[in-house]
Amino acid sequence: MEENKVNDLMENSSEENNAQEEAEITEAINPEEVNGSMSETPLTEEEPSGTGSGRKYCTNCGEPLKPGQKFCGNCGMKFDIPKMDTVAAKPVGKEGILAGQRSVNKKPLMIAGAVLIAAILLFVLISGSGKNFKNMYKEYASESWCTIAEDGSYMEIDTNPLDINDDFNSDAYNAIKKVNKDLGFSAAVENQMANTRSLDGRQTAESKKATVSWTFHPNSGLEVIYEWK
Repeated sequence: MEENKVNDLMENSSEENNAQEEAEITEAINPEEVNGSMSETPLTEEEPSGTGSGRKYCTNCGEPLKPGQKFCGNCGMKFDIPKMDTVAAKPVGKEGILAGQRSVNKKPLMIAGAVLIAAILLFVLISGSGKNFKNMYKEYASESWCTIAEDGSYMEIDTNPLDINDDFNSDAYNAIKKVNKDLGFSAAVENQMANTRSLDGRQTAESKKATVSWTFHPNSGLEVIYEWK
């Protein structure tokens, strides 16, 4: 009996010594040193699918882990919890929005303005010099032997404005030749005017731009009327 008691005491003493040594070893373990010697493990093992718990385990020793736990309580393994990087959206102020709208809206306004200016220029060309005899009147004619409509739509040149027998105004005749040339009438038309008789009555001719009609009488001279088409 005494021998059995001695053996029991020795076994208990041995177990206590082993437990004390394990505790000292555990306390001596520094998690930071362990982390330095071992590579960090970013992931943990999850409980097999189908269990429904979704519990995580240490990938090094298999110790169950608590939610948000960064170090394994058994082996000291460190775990990286992945974080979602967020990018803050840059706010767009009211001024920025209005500036963008203005930049977009300027284009159609510029196009409309260009079209309007082109239309105005075209109208000026047509009304001011295209189908208007006023410029020709200012350049070639004299009010003593030339008349023009107020709107410039027709012009008449008379080589004998005073209706004196056999009177002939050379300036008026030279103006007729210049106007014929500007309006695109051929030299044949000028020749017909020069050879027209009083018995021939009123003669006419056309160009791409205008029409011309004329009569001749010894007492009234050569009378020429130009009209735009």
